[in-house]
Amino acid sequence: MNDDLLVGTIDEIAAQAQRILNGIVPGAWCQPQEYDNRIDCGVRQPDGNVAAEMIALEYATEKGIRATGERLFQRQKGIQVPLQNEIWLPTLIKPAS
Repeated sequence: MNDDLLVGTIDEIAAQAQRILNGIVPGAWCQPQEYDNRIDCGVRQPDGNVAAEMIALEYATEKGIRATGERLFQRQKGIQVPLQNEIWLPTLIKPAS
């Protein structure tokens, strides 16, 4: 495990992060967010909801991705561990009927 930043384009870094995550938590995904210079990594939980963390490219190291993977793996197993830089799903607000 190393503390060096992952290198490459944002798409390449997201692909590297996904390979690391998939070694820890099957079914995990990473999505590059170029507008915000980050990658979002997540996994589906047993209840069908998604647990996800955002990782700024300036902190995208193998060690950090593995730590994210461990937290997401716990969530995939149904254990509600706290996430770091958690991504919350948008809330739909609509008028009452």
